[in-house]
Amino acid sequence: MTILIIDDDSSMIEMLLKTMNWDKLEIDTRLTASSAAAARQIIQSQPVDLMLCDIEMPGGSGMELLQWVRDRGLETPNIFLTNHTRFDYAQTAIKLGAVDFVSKMSPTQELEDALRRAVNIVKTVRIQKRYVDYGRYWEENSGLLWRQFWLDLIHETIPPEREAIGRAAKDRLLKWYGAQLPGGPLRIMPVLCTIQLGQEAIAGWPSQELDYCVYNVVSEVLFGTTNSDHIVPLEQQNGRAVYVVMLDEKDAAGVEKKARELVDLFKNVLMISINIYYEEPVLPDKISTVVRKLQTVDCNNVTEPAGVHILKENHAQENGQKTARMDFARLSGMLAGGQSFQTVSAVKEYFASLPRSQITLELLQEFQYDFTQVLYSVLTERHIEAHLLFGQPAAKNLTRHATVSLIDMLKWVSYSANAVVAALNESSRSNTIIGTVKKYIDEHFSGHISKADLGALVFLNPDYLAKLFKKETGIALNDYISQVRIEKAKILLADGSVPLTDVAMRTGFDYYSYFSTIFKKATGVSPSDYRRQLLGNDE
Repeated sequence: MTILIIDDDSSMIEMLLKTMNWDKLEIDTRLTASSAAAARQIIQSQPVDLMLCDIEMPGGSGMELLQWVRDRGLETPNIFLTNHTRFDYAQTAIKLGAVDFVSKMSPTQELEDALRRAVNIVKTVRIQKRYVDYGRYWEENSGLLWRQFWLDLIHETIPPEREAIGRAAKDRLLKWYGAQLPGGPLRIMPVLCTIQLGQEAIAGWPSQELDYCVYNVVSEVLFGTTNSDHIVPLEQQNGRAVYVVMLDEKDAAGVEKKARELVDLFKNVLMISINIYYEEPVLPDKISTVVRKLQTVDCNNVTEPAGVHILKENHAQENGQKTARMDFARLSGMLAGGQSFQTVSAVKEYFASLPRSQITLELLQEFQYDFTQVLYSVLTERHIEAHLLFGQPAAKNLTRHATVSLIDMLKWVSYSANAVVAALNESSRSNTIIGTVKKYIDEHFSGHISKADLGALVFLNPDYLAKLFKKETGIALNDYISQVRIEKAKILLADGSVPLTDVAMRTGFDYYSYFSTIFKKATGVSPSDYRRQLLGNDE
């Protein structure tokens, strides 16, 4: 704490500095000034907590100095020192809010008592200001404080122990939490709300818009107010948005009815499917455990796009029934035989035969691995490259979302089966394949043509296509490309106005020298000699 001592008598200042027990008074900084003008400079340059001021000084009295301080809105406690006891001085001092009016001739104890009162005033003002600041801070940031508190509980940044939770709540000015009820401590019901982000109704929404929608709709139904501080966003990635709503026992009353109202409201008004999960209220130290359990149940929910799910104590118990396996050998035979419809129907029948509780995220993941193996095996047998079928954006998107739900899995199976069977049918028609390749070469001879381009055209491995082409035509694929180009070049060479270099470029050869070599190898003469012979003149 800082005191400013103002007196034109330097000996008086020295005596005060030496005789007063400043440490006991908790005044660690003592500033001095010999005039009101000097005091004003100090007050303008640094904080001063209290003043001890002489009344009569040259260049301005202590009364005038205190008036100057008050005019600037400063409530600095002040004690006047004087050799006079005039009533008008005392009256003015009271009006200016001076702590005391002490004679310089009074015992030291009297001045010390006055200073102690002034110190207590400073302490009281500081405490009041702190609580006012806390109040403002709470008013402005209560939402952030609550949401961060819940997040820290869920992620166990705050240890899941009642004492640690109580301390954290107190430190953050959260007095409601941990309240005692007649039947014991207040219990909390975490409610998990999840929304699949792939839904058409929210396609392209920024995350802030979805948050605003969820906060207000969920808050209005569950709390009877908008934008509650007790709705916490956990995740908005991996294709889903996840929120946790913290209900105390009072708000949890009738939660099932409210939850079903929410699901209907989202579905019928907002056109958004939402799943809601919860179980019985628990003590604060169990919140993180319950939230993890709810998240696990949500991840394994691949059959219901919307609904209310109430967890019971025996929810996680195994039913002891082993999940039946899909006959993938049968699926492989169907696909190889071109039976896409029968393949998809068999998959649908398999999932329909399973109890809903057995259709989990893990089962969908395993199914996708095994069915992918079947697809690749069938394609490899026919030398068809998988990336030509499944490398497109639409196919990648279906593959990525296949395990989100059973519906998404069936979409992926249907697409994959139809794409494979279509490629098999295409590859089985050798004449059609060779005709397609020849037509492409005939139309694109002037550009770059690679085996990879031609393979992609007919969904075949480039090397396999080259072997098939040689088998069906008796000529190597590259030789056929050169043959087509030479024939096109002959037509251009018949027009004497076309420069030889242009003939080379327009028939797919980058350099005239290479064109000339290939042309002479095929015809026995150079391009220029061929033109001379054809046109009967010298060039």
